[in-house]
Amino acid sequence: MTEAGRLTILSSVAAVDAVESVGGFRPQIKWPNDLLVDGRKLAGLLIETEPVGARLAFAVVGIGINVGQEAEDFSPEVRGLATSLRLVRGESFRRADVLVALLWAFERRLAAPFSEVREAWAASSLTLGQRVTLTTARGVKHGQAVGLDESGALLLRGDSGEVEVVSAGDMSEVRES
Repeated sequence: MTEAGRLTILSSVAAVDAVESVGGFRPQIKWPNDLLVDGRKLAGLLIETEPVGARLAFAVVGIGINVGQEAEDFSPEVRGLATSLRLVRGESFRRADVLVALLWAFERRLAAPFSEVREAWAASSLTLGQRVTLTTARGVKHGQAVGLDESGALLLRGDSGEVEVVSAGDMSEVRES
């Protein structure tokens, strides 16, 4: 169960790898579960886990990558916030090719040491080094995203200089430090 938090990080890196393999570009990762291109959402991840005591009974990883959408396929309220492989590259892609690339990338990242996955995440991160606003179960938090710990949780340096470990939350703002 202690490694369940790593699954989101690993999954987001695998999704970035798959997009790069098929689309030829590397999206950025907005912690904890969004892939962005030029500020627009290309993909999102949802991880559901079922703990049994201190063990993980199962985990379900859901990864949604916008592949073939045109601008008019998105509702007016999200049209300016979302993108797709087709919109970014100006060409069509087969969803099956994206899925195969994702499965290969996931398998490769799953076999790698987490330190390597964490480095790949940092290299694609939109979040690290930035001032962020997070909504967590314990309230709204502000600070600078400074890294990930060994479990995949975000390290947030608050205004007092103290570093806090944030394992879950919704990031509503990212701005340059």
